[in-house]
Amino acid sequence: MTHDLLDRLSTEDPEARYLAQGILQGSTANVLRSLKAPGVGASLWQRRLPAGLLDWLDHLPPARLPALRAECLALRDVTRVLERSFADARTPDGPERRAFQADIEYLVGVFVDIFPVTRLNLRLDVIENDACRRFHIDRLQARMLCTYRGEATQFALASGTQGTATDIMAQLGTGDVGLMRGTLWPGQEGSGVLHRSPPISGTGQTRLLLVIDPWEERPTRFH
Repeated sequence: MTHDLLDRLSTEDPEARYLAQGILQGSTANVLRSLKAPGVGASLWQRRLPAGLLDWLDHLPPARLPALRAECLALRDVTRVLERSFADARTPDGPERRAFQADIEYLVGVFVDIFPVTRLNLRLDVIENDACRRFHIDRLQARMLCTYRGEATQFALASGTQGTATDIMAQLGTGDVGLMRGTLWPGQEGSGVLHRSPPISGTGQTRLLLVIDPWEERPTRFH
């Protein structure tokens, strides 16, 4: 855990008090709840998925990886939408696919337990280029990320008023879960943690990224 960052927020740099620059890491899902704590811009759950599941995903042809973009998705429809995306991609059925779907549904449950929304935006992105390679903060309240295949999301701290990135401070592993504040996070404390997709152009790598965002017609205060 980057406790030194939290200390600096409250003692050393007066301007930094308005930026949540803490990046907290832990081995259980409870660490994700720390995003609501003062000074925390991102919380990272370092977990170990079954090696068989990750190996299965790694060896699927990219065309068989499910791609999905669903907005304003009711929670009761998550299973149906996932199953349709598997069918559309002709993802092979079997215990690995069922375990993959169960894990996505589990992360949806974790997300809505922390942020009690009734609808959300759900994405599965199949990435073969340098999408989102620049460090940035998303224009929303909060976002959950999990890379199931390939290199995972990198994090850096905002530096100065332009929001430029310092050196990489943390990186998720494949299967890890990241939760971060966006620019619309309620309250006076803005996020000072940037993130990006790792550059993969020319490597032949294919990434599979899960993205979960809250959907609210009117922004909800999550505190």
